[in-house]
Amino acid sequence: MHIRQLTLADLDQLQSISRTTFHETFAADNSEADMAHYLEHNLSASRLAQELVNPESRFYFAEDDDGNVLGYLKTNTGAAQSEPQDPQALEIERIYVLSAHHGQGVGAALYRQARHDAEQQGAPYLWLGVWEHNRSALQFYQKHGFTAFASHTFTLGSDAQTDILMKLDLVPSADDAVPVTNSAAYAADDTAPAADSVAPDADHAAPIAPSKVPNLRRRAIEQRSRARRLLLQTLYQWQITGDPPHHVRMNRMEDPKAREIDEDYFAAAYTYITTHREELGNRLATVNNRKVSLLDPVERAILWIGVYEIDERPDIHPTVTINEAVELAKQFGAADSYKYINATLDKLGKQRRA
Repeated sequence: MHIRQLTLADLDQLQSISRTTFHETFAADNSEADMAHYLEHNLSASRLAQELVNPESRFYFAEDDDGNVLGYLKTNTGAAQSEPQDPQALEIERIYVLSAHHGQGVGAALYRQARHDAEQQGAPYLWLGVWEHNRSALQFYQKHGFTAFASHTFTLGSDAQTDILMKLDLVPSADDAVPVTNSAAYAADDTAPAADSVAPDADHAAPIAPSKVPNLRRRAIEQRSRARRLLLQTLYQWQITGDPPHHVRMNRMEDPKAREIDEDYFAAAYTYITTHREELGNRLATVNNRKVSLLDPVERAILWIGVYEIDERPDIHPTVTINEAVELAKQFGAADSYKYINATLDKLGKQRRA
């Protein structure tokens, strides 16, 4: 597989794969009318031609050794960016891979090309938009150090959808970087997303130019996730034993794994939740008729954590909160409990964004 930059001569192929991959990705979740409108207006030959000749946009094909197109990438800088940003920043606007080639390293290879271009031009950061319901894509970018910083509306025909804007600061530092070498850098379940209101593509990385990926943010994300997991376990124990909160916390913090968490987050969340559980229950009652007292202790603890983050932590985007809560429910909760938790926290998250 190789990556090559496109010219106007590639217009027909670009339009074909653009329409095909967009339809494969989103047709199941949108009306035929909205899909047809988007394909006609946003992926027309004239529109793509204008973008191809724009010096601040770049298109790439991922091709196999026979020259067959597997997927494509679009990046923007300067005024071509879809949202006003630092003119030197690089936006990943689109990464799409034909469904027949998912899992073959195509999406990850295109992502690495964008990362390489950003580093070559000295971009201060990479950024993109991710559909708020696309948890796989959100997880992929979180794993690679991206953090949510805003949201915007992505209109598909008549449907206004919400994209989470995420960014990755590109600050080279020998102390905060780890080498990335081809496919070994990505686990088999890594997802290379399609930006635009994105969809995932499970991929290994493919050879592009070697680079260094700052791991400081990734480490912080992992520590925060572990803190949530330990917080859930501690709150569960507190409910079951009825012991004083500080005793339960002391016992849990003796666990060696507690040294690998975001301690500031854990301390603030645990203190708040154990001293405001009635207020948290009242808050949940505003969006759901189920009594908190009748919930399973695991579900109750996950919802407490979710409400705490949504109402008390403006530094954490609601979509991240919901994503993490759903993953906790899938791991520790009863079957299908994640659906209830997702619906409840989604309502609270929308109230915060309103």
